[in-house]
Amino acid sequence: MAGALAVVLGAALAAGSLPGAASAASYDSGVPAAPTISSVEYPASDPADPNDPWYDGVGRPGTFTFDSPSTDVVRYWYGFNSDPIHEVATSGGDPVSVQLVPTHAGPNFVTARAFDQEGHGSEPRTYQFRVASGPQVPAPPKKVAARWKLDTVDATAPATSPDDSGTTNALTLSGGAKLGTGFMESGLELDGSSDYASTSTVPVDTSTSFTVTAWAQAAVTPGQEATVVSAEGDTQSAFAIKFVPDAAHPGGLGSWAVDLPEADTGAAAVTRVSNSVFTDVREWNHLALVYDAVAKRASLYVNGTLQEIVCEGANDDPGCVDRIAWADDVSVFKADTSFQVGRAKTDGAWGSYFPGVVDDVWAFEGALTERQVQELAGSWFDVPTRVPSG
Repeated sequence: MAGALAVVLGAALAAGSLPGAASAASYDSGVPAAPTISSVEYPASDPADPNDPWYDGVGRPGTFTFDSPSTDVVRYWYGFNSDPIHEVATSGGDPVSVQLVPTHAGPNFVTARAFDQEGHGSEPRTYQFRVASGPQVPAPPKKVAARWKLDTVDATAPATSPDDSGTTNALTLSGGAKLGTGFMESGLELDGSSDYASTSTVPVDTSTSFTVTAWAQAAVTPGQEATVVSAEGDTQSAFAIKFVPDAAHPGGLGSWAVDLPEADTGAAAVTRVSNSVFTDVREWNHLALVYDAVAKRASLYVNGTLQEIVCEGANDDPGCVDRIAWADDVSVFKADTSFQVGRAKTDGAWGSYFPGVVDDVWAFEGALTERQVQELAGSWFDVPTRVPSG
């Protein structure tokens, strides 16, 4: 095969139940062969061997390579202690390597399938290996870095709303921004043309793991992109959680999205993660961006839900479109200017002002779990300012 491509995924999913040892099932002649899986750091386990070795270990990265004898294979799907859920591209069935990090001792497994250009998928291959305790890698700490309830405003000019986490990182209201009826009590009312609020510093290091959440309700369905929260760099916003209208159906459902430029430079390439699991932008929606810097994964939850629709092949509805509310291999630059509510910066220019109300904005150091995000999305009143227990 041609030289291996390399994709780095420096994280591991939680362990699931262990399937049988590696095997290749029979397949139809029109379907690619199941890919092979190999690893130097974590050789395949042999359950029949009474001296089957254990390999260090928890927290130690391992490279796993997928290869296919079928020359029409264009992508692999793989999973770590799960069914195949991640996609990597290939050409002509060439080998592709990913890096995975075991997070628990004991039997672990990697699964993979191969797909051709027509979407025909192979039978899954399962690769079993044994992990010793090894060096433990502590999870990054989680803490509340900021919380703006947006229930009160200091009447002195310029008007500010305090940070309930106890820091002095207040939001300064600008334009005609004012308090209105919020999701819980009051909220920040924005006109969609010049209103916004901002801090003097960014409460989290956006180049490391962080989480940002907010409640948002648009007054009308925006006709253009409309940003709820962002973090300002010199030229770009390091992230911008926004509503994106459906260009093909103006006034339709649209989607929530987060844009993540790869660098704080003009015309930087942007990763967009979208989530369309909601009823109406004019209703209250809970938005949560979770960035795991170790896994290099950005996820966007809407009302506690992480959208996942995967079209796997010829048997799917021809109109099926993949809708996955996360992206891997994402690097976020460090925003060091300000935290913004109601607008975003693109190529040095401010825009995408939000027309509606934003309420209860949080920033956390560390990547919250799905349960922690769901706890915030399902908690409406008297929510203490602490990291959710999950």
